[in-house]
Amino acid sequence: MPFRGLSDELLKKKNIVYNPGRYCWSIPIYNEYGQSVGTVDHRPDAELKYIYKVKEDYKRPVLYNAQILRKVFYNKEPIFITEGIFDALSVEELGFKAVSVLGAKLNKKQVEILSRYTQKLILFFDSDTAGQISADRILKKYKRSVQLFNFKTSLGKDGNAAIQSNKDDFKQECQRIYKEVMEL
Repeated sequence: MPFRGLSDELLKKKNIVYNPGRYCWSIPIYNEYGQSVGTVDHRPDAELKYIYKVKEDYKRPVLYNAQILRKVFYNKEPIFITEGIFDALSVEELGFKAVSVLGAKLNKKQVEILSRYTQKLILFFDSDTAGQISADRILKKYKRSVQLFNFKTSLGKDGNAAIQSNKDDFKQECQRIYKEVMEL
């Protein structure tokens, strides 16, 4: 049975493994050069669901899934930016490139990293009020630095809820968004 709507193939490709001794999923984090910068332990049933273990010099500019950015650069394609790791993985499960900002904020260093690889960024934050307020702030703050496009899923709170709800409809939604951004 897939974990959170994600295939075993994707989990294996991303080196995401279940650690039964610690009762958690261990998720590695890499920088855009593919170098390990830490891990995130995800405990689905715990009060504190995520424990971040990131090397000190990478604390703020970390992007989950940043190692895919070099591939984006060569293809000149837009990239989805999500709040959460599983949202980014859900978008990638459908064949699109995505990174997570590991929260609801996008900082200047993260924008600098992203803009080295693509000029079209699709903000795909949670569709709740907090996610959309954050997306609006990001649009205002960085609209002169890079092309930002704000979309939210109509199929749930976030990308991971959407893929678990209806994978085919979520794929069609992502395809529509991707096509719209490519044509601009």
